[in-house]
Amino acid sequence: MLKADDKTGFQRPAPTAQVVGSSRWLTSGCFVESLLTELTIASLVRTRRPFFKSRPGTVLLVSTLILAALTAAIPCLAFVAAVSFVPITHTVVGTLMIVTLAYVMAAELTGSSLYRGTRTV
Repeated sequence: MLKADDKTGFQRPAPTAQVVGSSRWLTSGCFVESLLTELTIASLVRTRRPFFKSRPGTVLLVSTLILAALTAAIPCLAFVAAVSFVPITHTVVGTLMIVTLAYVMAAELTGSSLYRGTRTV
């Protein structure tokens, strides 16, 4: 359905539920992605050694895992509709995990190239 714009006279599509819903998915997805990348990068930058050779402390590991689970659950809670969050599908969650993994790999490669030639303590 087209709707005439009062100022210009041009016709533009009227907003539909699908368009409005997709922006809410974007909001929810960006929230989840940003927190997941922050949590993983916080675990990476704590040491110069590769992340798979340096085990984090128990408190850091447990708190990161709990916060990651809460991050995935927050868009599904009832009260978050007030901030325009909607539950995201498993496909979107899987895509966000792949993006987060790619981000972590890029950060690890960048860190290892920056620290190459320096001694670790």
